[in-house]
Amino acid sequence: MRAYRIGAGLSAEELGQRLNMSRASVYRIESNGIDRIDVLERIARLLDISVETLLGVGVEYVPSAVAYFERIRQIEAETDHVFVAFGPIVYLLTSSAYDQALRRVLTAQLAVPAHGARSVDELLGILARRKAQHRARPVSITNLLSVPDLLRFAERGLASAESSRAELAAQREMAQAELAIIARLFEAPPMGVQIGLVFDELPASGFTIFRRRAGSVVTTSPFRLGCQPNVWRGVAMISMAPDAVELHTAWAQEVWSEALTGQAAAHYIRRKILQPSS
Repeated sequence: MRAYRIGAGLSAEELGQRLNMSRASVYRIESNGIDRIDVLERIARLLDISVETLLGVGVEYVPSAVAYFERIRQIEAETDHVFVAFGPIVYLLTSSAYDQALRRVLTAQLAVPAHGARSVDELLGILARRKAQHRARPVSITNLLSVPDLLRFAERGLASAESSRAELAAQREMAQAELAIIARLFEAPPMGVQIGLVFDELPASGFTIFRRRAGSVVTTSPFRLGCQPNVWRGVAMISMAPDAVELHTAWAQEVWSEALTGQAAAHYIRRKILQPSS
């Protein structure tokens, strides 16, 4: 409920007014759940989602990046292992400089200044909480990277076609630093972190598999925090359906078996991406 309320641009007080209840009651429902079917149905109608989506069962379709990344934060809080096929690197392993570069690019993309500024601040707040949550309770991570993604990242960072020369230069500098971090992660990964390098393009939408005791979850999303970030348009999907989890897991295992890892991957990044003329 919290994720979809935020995605709808509503504060707890605003939603409470529409439901004729206090802000404290909204927070209590978000923390403890809903025990009345009539309240459940009213909230679903107000947030323009199905009751099943509000309950987090079946398949969730998420048209808001803010709602999507809040749902990811919630899912990660219960996750033991996450497999990420999304580049240039899984967000939880990026530096604070990456966050600063992301803020500049997203702010520059604003189409509607008043609403957009709120969305960027809300989104970056959620992402900061994800990193803090991961530091407090590290999740085991397997991250699959692709050479084409890394080459684009080295060339432009997160910059868009409209970025100024100064911003492009700053983005390239940030990308070089992040790529050096990636190389070190290949050589000496922290406990619970595995990174693999493949030479093919990964699926454009990317996907993530979350392994939880409560049941595995697979997500596919057009929302990108990497090259040419997109947090404005698209519909993400979150599913616990066994066939969705099994099919994505089978693909992940097949591609992972072909991935370059360890010193060999670090050497490739340093010689072919960080120093392409060598």
